[in-house]
Amino acid sequence: MEAWIVLSHVDAVAAPPSSRVTDAFGDTFDYALCPSSPTTRAYVRDLVANVTAAADVDTVVLEAVGPLGADHNFTHEKTSGADWTTVERQLLSICFCEHCRRAYDEAGSGLEAAGLAARVRALLAPGTGAAHDPNPSRLLGDAASGVLRVRQASTRAARESVEQAAAANGVTRVRYHASADDWATGPFTALAALGDQPDAILPSAEILGTDIEAVRTRTGRLSAYTSAMPPRAIDGIGALIDETAATGVDEVMIYHAGLLGPSRWERVAQAIRRVVG
Repeated sequence: MEAWIVLSHVDAVAAPPSSRVTDAFGDTFDYALCPSSPTTRAYVRDLVANVTAAADVDTVVLEAVGPLGADHNFTHEKTSGADWTTVERQLLSICFCEHCRRAYDEAGSGLEAAGLAARVRALLAPGTGAAHDPNPSRLLGDAASGVLRVRQASTRAARESVEQAAAANGVTRVRYHASADDWATGPFTALAALGDQPDAILPSAEILGTDIEAVRTRTGRLSAYTSAMPPRAIDGIGALIDETAATGVDEVMIYHAGLLGPSRWERVAQAIRRVVG
């Protein structure tokens, strides 16, 4: 049996502001934990330990292992109306909590927290860099690699702690919601941040839009997360499952059988019969 556990996305967890993602403007995202914080790493470790101790599971699926970022991804979504572009969301998701700021200052190579925050704010000003270049690495220049190193180090520390907690309770397989985008935050953590060939579940949109063989070099088992829920049209469900399965991924995970009405479930069932023969 598998347990699906969401880590850095919180809405009802009491945590100090220093453990939450803070953007370059000083705004703290109450729903988003940052793994640079020891408090966050202790929380996610204990959450996995408690769930795996309470339930007889041999596998856990972990969502949002790294920092959640600016997008809230919640009922009655509060951020979608801002109509941020992808690069604006990526820049707003760079964390400046006290732990990340310290890590930037200690990283060397010219990466300094105050200057980096000022650069990000300038890039987000109307009509400036983020409006003309969709690539955060180009926009940030030499600072980009330092930002990613800090994020990757904290995410890998979180990964190590939750895997140890799971293993202590007899879990033999840990799977991760992941993304091939090095700048990814949110439910699907950047593969580069997870490191070390994770058992990865990527969104179908990424699976269909990327070089699968290149992704396989960065993962262990590779699965696709395929949503059959709205806003996807009912008539498009079967084709999406067919196309995703045809890429050669090891598994197609369909979200969410328990929430689908009869018409959606029938499309899923038809596609499963086609795929498995």
